[in-house]
Amino acid sequence: MLVCKPCKYYVKENTGHSAIRYCPEGHELERSDAVPLPAVQPARRTTRLFGILIDFVIIAVIAFVILILPIPVFSQELGAIVISGFWLLRDINGRSLGKAALGTEVVGRTGIRSTSMQRIVRNIPFGIAVLPLFIPFLGYLDFPLQSLMFLLECIVVLITGERLGDKLAGTMVIQQGSLRLAPQHLED
Repeated sequence: MLVCKPCKYYVKENTGHSAIRYCPEGHELERSDAVPLPAVQPARRTTRLFGILIDFVIIAVIAFVILILPIPVFSQELGAIVISGFWLLRDINGRSLGKAALGTEVVGRTGIRSTSMQRIVRNIPFGIAVLPLFIPFLGYLDFPLQSLMFLLECIVVLITGERLGDKLAGTMVIQQGSLRLAPQHLED
């Protein structure tokens, strides 16, 4: 097993990742026989639902303000850029505004810190719903499409406890501060 001691990232050598020499944070991986097993507390479904709702309300207000700007030709395109950027980058630091308000964060499926790419990929379903804004007149379908995506994600969270984006990116949402290593220690 290859392990990064500072950030607790690890890779099994027999998984085809033997060419990996550095963790996502850039630290060099070291060979170790100890197995760091993260003990995490997944966020409750209702907490996740309210986090998504907070983010949706924020972007709805931003979209409303941008789309009513007195710039008739470019307001739709400007709205598309801002809204898609918000959805794709909302978790870039591991927590969106909704997650920060409710004390949750995004981590990788194995319990290790998620990468920036995972955080972007997990929001692709919301980013795709913004695409009609880039097409004149078709943009009027955007708010209903985003609302439908929001409703679908809420239903999936209530049923399975994770979003479609979490399944795509291999991530999960946990209560902030619940990520700790199990009692086994890494060799020094």
